[in-house]
Amino acid sequence: VKAQPPPADSPVMRICLLFALLSCRLVAAGEEAAIRSTFVDQWANAMRQGAQTKDPAGLMRFVHPQVLACITPESREFFEGNAARDIAHDLKGQYNVSKIAPLTGPTLLSAFLPGDGFPLSVTPTYEVQISWGDTLFVIALAPANGSWYQVLTCPNEKGVAFLREQAATGAVQKQRAQQLYSELKDP
Repeated sequence: VKAQPPPADSPVMRICLLFALLSCRLVAAGEEAAIRSTFVDQWANAMRQGAQTKDPAGLMRFVHPQVLACITPESREFFEGNAARDIAHDLKGQYNVSKIAPLTGPTLLSAFLPGDGFPLSVTPTYEVQISWGDTLFVIALAPANGSWYQVLTCPNEKGVAFLREQAATGAVQKQRAQQLYSELKDP
């Protein structure tokens, strides 16, 4: 005789479903606490320090080890530029964590970059959103060695070429905008 599972509306099934739901919430609460203690607070301190000293080097310790392993002499400018842009913001006052949640889609960065030039060396599992003044930082995270780290794409040769092309285009556009601005008469 084969044992039959209890009906879906039975008290036993309801208790099992409740237990599963509570277990998921406990795991998520544990992940959120770990993200706050091993990433958010320390990252925010490094951001403050970097903004004061204008040195983004301290932020590199928050990048996932597998991402750090993909840095080449050619792609280093991508990572250093990313950190420099982060600390260039006005980071006065308190920061606010507006979201810590499992990542359900592509990372913000990979959504705007061509995938064949910017692969991920590690799959991010969580996203944290930190607002600081008028700036919102959306950061993809993955765990490693008991801590949480930022996940960035790893530009390959094609990605580095794309970045250089975009930088050149941006420089031309900036120069043109400055020229147009200097030619303005009384508005």
